[in-house]
Amino acid sequence: MSARMSVVDYARIAETYDALPVRHAFEPEPTLLAAGARPHVLDVGCGTGLWLAFHAALPELAGARFSGCDPSPEMLARARARLPAADLRVAFAEALPFDTASVDFVAMRFCHHHFADVAAALTEARRVLRPAGRLLLVNIEPERMPGHWIRRLFPAAAALNARYPAVADLVAALEARGFAVDVERRVSAGELRLDDALRQARLRDQTHLAALSDADWQAGVTALAEAVRRTPDATVPTESCVVTLRAHP
Repeated sequence: MSARMSVVDYARIAETYDALPVRHAFEPEPTLLAAGARPHVLDVGCGTGLWLAFHAALPELAGARFSGCDPSPEMLARARARLPAADLRVAFAEALPFDTASVDFVAMRFCHHHFADVAAALTEARRVLRPAGRLLLVNIEPERMPGHWIRRLFPAAAALNARYPAVADLVAALEARGFAVDVERRVSAGELRLDDALRQARLRDQTHLAALSDADWQAGVTALAEAVRRTPDATVPTESCVVTLRAHP
């Protein structure tokens, strides 16, 4: 994840980043469980280490070696407290500080929209992976979720969608680097309480909120606070699409 492109001030939000429940909602990654008895796992853009910690606690990965990198020292400080035995380094995705062919599994989760150079980051992932290594990319697919609550309540946030590489372009880039790619989409829809939306909006720790101008963000928060005051139990429809790319030789 590249701080040169990031619109999120991770130094500011590091202490509150873990508060959003969805950031703790993991399932064991099947391709990681199949990566060997003692895989070396690298999480690029590891943040506060939540995904690494979840997998490090799995009995099936008791012998694994866990590494991570992130450009935010503040986020990594929390990851180090959570994972004192992990090898965690301040670094950009485009210049990974790991040896060639030294890693069995690379994860890039909810971060490639921050990369200064997506192609360079994928090349680096291919470099550090062993010949049979696997790569996991996970992110939202904004064009498939126009009804997300942030888009509904902060319309100017839609302009940030251009930062997210098209899935077809990512697949083509991975195939050009010798990978076969499996694509999985998970689409969900539901209702979010307006007071919960207001709490999340005030944190301003999600990319589509952090990217807003201060004026657009404040206008949305003010309108949302007034809506909560008028109808405390009201909800807003929301939807999401999470796309997972599993790349293997």
